[in-house]
Amino acid sequence: MSAGMTQRTCSIAHSGDDYGPCANSTVSCGLDARYVVPTSLQFGVDYDPNATLDDVVYTMPVLQKLNKEQIRSILVDVLRREEEMRLSPPCQKEFGQIGETHEKFNIFTTRLQSQCSLEFHVDPTVGVELIRSAVSLFPDDEEIKSIPHYVRHNRCRAGHLKPGDPLAPANVSDMSGEQAMQLTDLIQMDRPVVLLGASHT
Repeated sequence: MSAGMTQRTCSIAHSGDDYGPCANSTVSCGLDARYVVPTSLQFGVDYDPNATLDDVVYTMPVLQKLNKEQIRSILVDVLRREEEMRLSPPCQKEFGQIGETHEKFNIFTTRLQSQCSLEFHVDPTVGVELIRSAVSLFPDDEEIKSIPHYVRHNRCRAGHLKPGDPLAPANVSDMSGEQAMQLTDLIQMDRPVVLLGASHT
């Protein structure tokens, strides 16, 4: 389908796995996700609201052959569509019903983003990660930073920590969860220590 105004519809309905929307199922958390979310946006790249996994063009090997500007042009449209879908009344109603249930929230969001990726012929397993990594991939791109509402309204700030500041008290445990210790004790061990911080979502 060529880019332009479209009123065709798509449904967010999903199979039992994390990616790959299909026609006749519901989110595995038990929430019906078969919504009709038409678009009123204009896109610069090919768009098909009825695309399936058989229509995927942009797999990881294909995307790796594109330059950064080509990837950006796809990503901008995917982000705009994801924003439209996420803020649509039916999806907002679903998010409201999910509330603070993080597992259901993550399932529904992943599948919404999978559907959005498919509409632009992007492999959902790649598209979901592109959506979530957009600002990291293009940290100085003001347009990309302005599209997702969860980036625009992010209340997180860099904070006031400086190199050399003492560590705040914190309890840590090994991977089994059995051996607990203070973070400062871990740092003082006679071996290299690497701390990685990330959002669980």
